[in-house]
Amino acid sequence: INSMSQFTSILTTDDFKTGETRISQNKFEKDNLKSYIKEIQEEYLKKLLGDSLYLELGAELPTPTTKKLLNLLNGVVYTYDLKVYDYTGLKRMLQYLTYYYYTNNQDVQNTIIGNVAGQSRNSENLTANSTLAFAEEKFNKAIDYFKEAQLFIQYNNSQKRTSTGVTDNTDNTYTVAVSN
Repeated sequence: INSMSQFTSILTTDDFKTGETRISQNKFEKDNLKSYIKEIQEEYLKKLLGDSLYLELGAELPTPTTKKLLNLLNGVVYTYDLKVYDYTGLKRMLQYLTYYYYTNNQDVQNTIIGNVAGQSRNSENLTANSTLAFAEEKFNKAIDYFKEAQLFIQYNNSQKRTSTGVTDNTDNTYTVAVSN
């Protein structure tokens, strides 16, 4: 099975240059951030999409042509059961998740002598609790976007199955056989 890490990343380091998920970058940190982007994308999209849709999306990256995958990736306003939903898309969810994991691990650097904490000269580092609280706010937003994506997938799953038989299990349950 192909893994998403073999697919093109949805996000790039440029997605973290401005705004609420801005991450200071230098030439040494860009590769580190890129690896976080790929790892988070793979982990969370597998959880969210399941194997089939995950592989289907990955095969069409970086620019899906299928309308359902474009909407899934970029967001769309849609109606379900007479209610209007404004779905944000996967990009923002992945942005907040990547920000959370990257910044939570940023204060620890691995060196030849072991793990060390960075030190600032002209500024004072935030306490670990302050950093965590700030990052957790982004994580909570990401989870809201994750739930939004789950709802979008559920409401826009046009897959229909035809039942081919029903068996009474005699314990107030039934087994329904479906095609495919």
